[in-house]
Amino acid sequence: DASTDSGAPTPELIQIRYSAGDEARLLVINLGALTTSPMNDPLLAPGAGRRWELLFCSEQSAYGGNGVDETFDEGCWRLQSHCAWFFRSAARVATKEVSNG
Repeated sequence: DASTDSGAPTPELIQIRYSAGDEARLLVINLGALTTSPMNDPLLAPGAGRRWELLFCSEQSAYGGNGVDETFDEGCWRLQSHCAWFFRSAARVATKEVSNG
């Protein structure tokens, strides 16, 4: 079952999410100035055991931009001005704890 959800938490910020099973895609567009967005919006939640993987950003240097501020994990996201990001959900990789003994 596929679904599409959208939201505009501010007049300048647009979020569109497509979900099908465990897979999800997320488009975030900031039409305004540099801003931060807290991860408490359900549209930004990647799902249990998953994380967002950046596929495209309009500020990537390959597209003539100034580079990407890749702060897309837990906490607040730093969203560059006049920019678009496209993500897919991916499995979160477990990290091993290193013992010092």
